[in-house]
Amino acid sequence: QAYCPLCGAEPGFGVVGQDGRQSLLCARCTLRWPRPDDGCAFCGNANRTRLTSFGSADSPYRVDVCEVCRRYLKWIDVRRSGRPVMPLVDAAATLPLDAYVVQRGYS
Repeated sequence: QAYCPLCGAEPGFGVVGQDGRQSLLCARCTLRWPRPDDGCAFCGNANRTRLTSFGSADSPYRVDVCEVCRRYLKWIDVRRSGRPVMPLVDAAATLPLDAYVVQRGYS
């Protein structure tokens, strides 16, 4: 599901855990729940030609964008960050990713 099972908010971050499993992190209450599939977290689009990821090889962060709904979701890979998710710190650290994708018309 593309919304928090506790409070109903949208995901604010995607998380790749130590075990490699992907989960979504609520933007409001910070509950984590398993990612339902590999498609867009917002519209469910699974067409790989309409999904793109941006990031750098030396960063634990990436951003996934969907050409169908024009939404984006930032991700953190905790295996590469060496620490657990810290929502406020990670949100601040990824502001350049927000600027990059918003300038390209994603929301």
